[in-house]
Amino acid sequence: MKKTSYKVIKHAAGYMAAGPESGAIGDSIRIAKVRAKGNATYSHNVSRMYLRDNIEITGAVGRLKNKTKEELKLKYKKYSEK
Repeated sequence: MKKTSYKVIKHAAGYMAAGPESGAIGDSIRIAKVRAKGNATYSHNVSRMYLRDNIEITGAVGRLKNKTKEELKLKYKKYSEK
């Protein structure tokens, strides 16, 4: 499964991602895939963990690098958001 890296720039309601860090501003996170529950899962070769902080994603790399921040927000919006 291809993972994409992001930077946490600020905590913002309505977005959820997963990563190996605590989610502090400036940390790198990786989004692997979004499940129907609204969680993004992160697979690590040492452990599998969930970051339950709400974040705003930016600075996409890899296959998503040409998408705008707004498109990324829509793509990773929580399914449970009303």
